[in-house]
Amino acid sequence: MHSLRLGDLTRLTKAFSRLLATAGAAILSSQPLWADPYRITAGDSVILTISGVEAPVETMVDTDGEVRIGQIGGVAIAGMTLNEAEETLAQEMLARGLYVDPQVSVVITAYAPVIVAGDVGSPGRHDYFPGMTVASAVAISGGSVAGSVNRIEVTRARALASSQMREANLKIAAAVAKLARVRAQLAGDEARVELTSELAALLPSAAAVDLDRLIEGEAEVLASERERSVTLLAFWDEEIKTITHQAANFDDRIEAQRAISEVYLKALEDARSLQERGLQTSTRVSDAVENEATARSKILELETAKLNATRAISSAERERASYLTEQREAALGEQNELLAELDTLRVEYDRAAELTALLSGGQTGALLDESSVVVDYALQSSRPGRSEGAALTPNSPIFPGETLIVAVRPVGSDLNQ
Repeated sequence: MHSLRLGDLTRLTKAFSRLLATAGAAILSSQPLWADPYRITAGDSVILTISGVEAPVETMVDTDGEVRIGQIGGVAIAGMTLNEAEETLAQEMLARGLYVDPQVSVVITAYAPVIVAGDVGSPGRHDYFPGMTVASAVAISGGSVAGSVNRIEVTRARALASSQMREANLKIAAAVAKLARVRAQLAGDEARVELTSELAALLPSAAAVDLDRLIEGEAEVLASERERSVTLLAFWDEEIKTITHQAANFDDRIEAQRAISEVYLKALEDARSLQERGLQTSTRVSDAVENEATARSKILELETAKLNATRAISSAERERASYLTEQREAALGEQNELLAELDTLRVEYDRAAELTALLSGGQTGALLDESSVVVDYALQSSRPGRSEGAALTPNSPIFPGETLIVAVRPVGSDLNQ
């Protein structure tokens, strides 16, 4: 039986450890193992077992690609296979005169993380596992933007946009019906509320609303307004007619009172003439003066009453004319407000219609259709030959420490745009 030296035992232990690590990696991944030996990269965590040293050394390959060992310092091992790293470390220890025939075992305990950037759900650093591919890297980062679009959310957004479009269309129809009523009001008492071709052209979707019901409703409003106007105008007309009749009666009464006043004036003149001849007493003359003055006073009262009646007629006529003017100005103002409202509602409708179209068959719909988008992959790596523009597919392998960039674009677009 051959005896084992300490160096032989160390080499067997090292080989056995690498076998266990390789077996574990194969169990964790369904992907094939690397065709070439794995090369260490910055960020890898390793355990160094050195002959003659009881405690293994746990360390990480730093950004310079080195591992740091007490009494030796930093030793660059990035880019090396495990065997090459072990040989390099052993040579460094031998050169320093610290060990005689040093035996070193290097075992990777954790791989450097990968970075996934671009159009993915959760870009950033992710733990590496043996056998990782482009597809699995994208998966653990939340999937591509195209795949992360939630169909239920899109359906809800489309339903909301469609509802907003219908609501805007209904508001437009209501405003158009009101505009038809206002224009009939401005056209005169005989005009009817009708949906002209000009007004119908303002409706985005006439078939989606009950226009007849809206027009009938506005016709009822106009009929009510006209009935109220007829009542008010009839009141003023009757008032003016009554006062005019009273004013005419005042003319007759004033004429009669003037005749009476002339009689009293003649009686006063006769009484004074008789008084001058001593045939009439002063009492009779005083009575004649009083009667003549009373007759003139009544004439003044009747003339004042006639003047007041004339003023009342003028006031009623002004109120009637002012009412008609205010009615027309109010109708014109409402017409302008409705036209401005229609402009605003049309903008709302167009915006909702555009959003509905986008969600139904535009860019978002395209993202949900895998045949309508292209997912491009790019790689950044410090490993030789890994960043030279080689085409990547979902099955391409990803190595620790590498950065995968994902870009989603519609079919036919240029990624460089």
